[in-house]
Amino acid sequence: ALGGRLLVVSACTNAVRGTMQRRALDVLAASGVRTSWLRLDHQLRGVRRNRAATESSQRSRGFLFLGIGAVAASRLGRPTFSVYETGAGCLNLPLSAAQVGAHCTRAMHPRTFSLFEELQQLVLNRPVRVVAPFFFHTKAELCAMAGDTLEAIARVSSSCDEGEAHKADPMLHCGLCTSCLFRRIALHAAGLIPEVTPYQIGRA
Repeated sequence: ALGGRLLVVSACTNAVRGTMQRRALDVLAASGVRTSWLRLDHQLRGVRRNRAATESSQRSRGFLFLGIGAVAASRLGRPTFSVYETGAGCLNLPLSAAQVGAHCTRAMHPRTFSLFEELQQLVLNRPVRVVAPFFFHTKAELCAMAGDTLEAIARVSSSCDEGEAHKADPMLHCGLCTSCLFRRIALHAAGLIPEVTPYQIGRA
């Protein structure tokens, strides 16, 4: 926090995602949360390859996010920065036999945090700790904590693993990936009925 404000650090790869992030921050502001936004636009430059020829596993995405947080915290002289993942997401236990290797990322695992902190100590020559304040909470519990603002937050937040690319409606969710399933369960358990998320599943 900075002077009573929450410093929100985000990574953005395109204008559509940037607009979605801005809308989410507007909802937080309307609910009384004072924020300052540090947005990092990142994308490979000068790479002339079609979509099928690019490396699509996003294996380094978690490392990039942690790096952004560490640099921001170090620049501001803060000893810690937070990632808002729940315990289930941090541990990411496989839900099926097909979830192996890169499909079962440990990007937010406690051991990853520990190793990353050691790396930052070497690179920055100062300790920067990663904190997961909601490690002992479920996604449903976090949704319940949102109270009356849950519906507004759900309308401007996206969970789908497909992302927003090539969709007429960037908020459209597939409804079948693990992130969509966790979202549906969490919102239902928190009492948001009927659900307000547009899902592809069930459409004609």
